[in-house]
Amino acid sequence: MQQRTHRERTTEPHAGPAGARTPLRVGLLVDALRQPAWVARLVAEIEASPFARVVVLARAPADPRREPFFRRLWRGLLHDLYLRLDEGLFPGDPDALAPTDLAPLLPGRPVVEVEADDVACLSLHDLDVAIVLADAFRDAACARVARHGAWSLAGPAGAGTVAPGLVEVLRG
Repeated sequence: MQQRTHRERTTEPHAGPAGARTPLRVGLLVDALRQPAWVARLVAEIEASPFARVVVLARAPADPRREPFFRRLWRGLLHDLYLRLDEGLFPGDPDALAPTDLAPLLPGRPVVEVEADDVACLSLHDLDVAIVLADAFRDAACARVARHGAWSLAGPAGAGTVAPGLVEVLRG
């Protein structure tokens, strides 16, 4: 069988010996290794399934630009107030927004720092699907790094670390 390079990918599913299918190769695109607990659960469920494996974790580099005042205010005081109010009104166990480190869930997997305008380098990992969890990677180029495209779970542009769905609820 001829080996293919990252530029010669097919749209056919991976087939192993005797026609057995190998798991989908998933790439996670995040802004940091600490993610809400719901993301950690998503990763754990992908890893537990026989159908998919996370093969690379791509992290956007920290933005050295200083954030605008109101965004810093939101991330600090207002976001903390919102989380406390939410927890008080709707206590949940476990807390879906609790910060969780993804690294222990993916031992031995490469963690690469990737600039948003250089996601094409992820093609080297022969991804079937890219799961986008960071605003920095909301570009259409992300859809081209994986055989079956990108699934974006990032919030609306500029939402940052806002809880999923919060912006939509606030807008009415």
